[in-house]
Amino acid sequence: MGQLIMRQPKGYILFELVLGLSLLSLILLSTQQWFLYQRTQQQRQLDVTQAKVFLTAVERFWLQEQRPPAVVSELISKGYLEELWYPWQGAQWQLSEHDQLLRLSLPAEEVEVAQWLTGRIAGAMVNEDGFLQLHVWKPIALVLQHRYLQRFTDPQAPEVNTMQSDLLMDGNAIRNVGTIDAEQVSAPVAIIQQGTFQSLNANQLMVTQLIAEHAQVDGYSVAEMAQRLAQLQQQWQQFQAQGGCQ
Repeated sequence: MGQLIMRQPKGYILFELVLGLSLLSLILLSTQQWFLYQRTQQQRQLDVTQAKVFLTAVERFWLQEQRPPAVVSELISKGYLEELWYPWQGAQWQLSEHDQLLRLSLPAEEVEVAQWLTGRIAGAMVNEDGFLQLHVWKPIALVLQHRYLQRFTDPQAPEVNTMQSDLLMDGNAIRNVGTIDAEQVSAPVAIIQQGTFQSLNANQLMVTQLIAEHAQVDGYSVAEMAQRLAQLQQQWQQFQAQGGCQ
């Protein structure tokens, strides 16, 4: 009976020791998982930040070089990035251009991470083939460059400094023009304060005051007609002075 009583405390001590070690292991495992979770979240946030820097560099490249990059390594060789962003090691970005849109595709080795990124990067998606796809639109400055007239000459884009087609203004006015150099101008109404014309053909011309060095009306020189009229007036005055038509 005395030996039995002595063994009971030892059994309880062993049980408490095992329980304590189990609790300690559980605490260590929970702490490790918490640190792992925090590290994962920090890495994901870092991926989002780096992805935005990466896409901004692509857009700046497109704007400055007047074209999208052919390969992502151009971002480094041209000085737009110091390091490329890859959410997974070993994969390479694939670039393709589609109607003013550049698509960057990368095999999604971790679909869960890829789906998480799509919710935090504008325009990102995971396609049915399991590729993470990012998109960069053509910079608006380049889009407008080919849609509207240029006020200043752009030496880097000579094709936008000249027009290869007709311009239809739909009734809108063009104002404050310094010089118009044209082979032919056709207008139903023209209000001109001052103009110099080498040749002017008009079906009807209404002029308040016309000053011209040489003018012809119906094939007759206005200057010669005025000179002839002055001669006739002088002869008429002489005829009257001599007593004619009294």
